[in-house]
Amino acid sequence: MSDEPIMYEGDIIFIINHRKGIVENQVILYNDVKYEITKVDYFEDYKSDIVIVGKSIN
Repeated sequence: MSDEPIMYEGDIIFIINHRKGIVENQVILYNDVKYEITKVDYFEDYKSDIVIVGKSIN
């Protein structure tokens, strides 16, 4: 089974530098569109990038 997220229409992936405190159900505003965070995936034990999957809520 793959660790790749299952993507649906309206989903988006953000890849950002490591930052503490990002959890599911928070909201990202990007290009005037709000996205609810549905998954947070940390690489290399929280030392590098974070992959965030969001779903459009506008």
